[in-house]
Amino acid sequence: MLFLLATFLIIAAVFIQIHYMHKFARSVDLNNRNLHAIDDKEYFSFAVFADNKNAYDKLRHLAGAVNSEDDNLFSIFVGDMVQNGELRKYMLIVDHLKEFTKPLLTAVGNHEIYNHMDADADFHIGRLSYQRVFGDRYYSFARGESYFIILDDADCYSIDDRQFEWLRRRLEESLKHKYRFVFMHVPLFDPGTGNNYGAGRSLKNLTSVRKINALFDEYEVTMLFVGHLHGFYRGTWGKTPYIITGGAGAMLHGDDPKHYFYHYIKVTAAPTGVIYDIKKYAEKGFSPVQRVKHLIIDAFGYTYYFFVYEYRHIAIIAALLYVLAFIMTRLSKRKPS
Repeated sequence: MLFLLATFLIIAAVFIQIHYMHKFARSVDLNNRNLHAIDDKEYFSFAVFADNKNAYDKLRHLAGAVNSEDDNLFSIFVGDMVQNGELRKYMLIVDHLKEFTKPLLTAVGNHEIYNHMDADADFHIGRLSYQRVFGDRYYSFARGESYFIILDDADCYSIDDRQFEWLRRRLEESLKHKYRFVFMHVPLFDPGTGNNYGAGRSLKNLTSVRKINALFDEYEVTMLFVGHLHGFYRGTWGKTPYIITGGAGAMLHGDDPKHYFYHYIKVTAAPTGVIYDIKKYAEKGFSPVQRVKHLIIDAFGYTYYFFVYEYRHIAIIAALLYVLAFIMTRLSKRKPS
């Protein structure tokens, strides 16, 4: 029995590794792949949301709500899809993002770049994981009369000089379009602190914040979308309007019903202007059959990626089982004296 169990572990690990290599080859550069799947229309609707952190049940409710809007052309997930930047967490969330029926683009959040959740987190490893799966950390595209700019401020400090100059060029290019939408995970200011510079859950480099805000003002950004605060806020920083939409499933940061609820934003770019609809989604109870199905899917996912990333431990366990099986066989063959 032990011999059969050890053999099963080895065969399963080898099979899953081969399957994963094939699967991973189809799960890279996802932003670029999904970008090419978005139709080019002059005016359209799209969904925006942020902050889930591997809360899969809530993500299922969100996907169902977004999918029910037939006129949504695509969605943008503005960071913190995962709890931390381990590659297995990325692959698990990629499996669940398939529940969205329309193309989905992402921005990188601070939890995407954490390797392990501690003060000494290796941001470099987390960023590499994001880039391996989703592609460029910042990018832009246009559809019809709308121009989209996705930034990386995931270190909660600033955007670097190279990205800032890239942003300036993209904003200059965006002037050919009627609407300019910008997406970044960490807000310039935290409205929960009265927009005090550097206070609360916001970028900490005040010089960079002022430069970015001034640039957005100069180019008359239509709307800045951010997450990071698990709730909803809307206002203006300088001349730049913003929406904080952190209601994609992670634990809310407060209980004020005015700001803290699960939601996404439906944005409609129309000839007469842009409409922003706050779409609350309820956690409707899953049926017993659905719950069992979800438990099986999640358990299978965790087991699958355990075999993918812990193959060394599996090999050690299998080897110990073989040794134990050998010893027990030898002992059983000994004749009593």
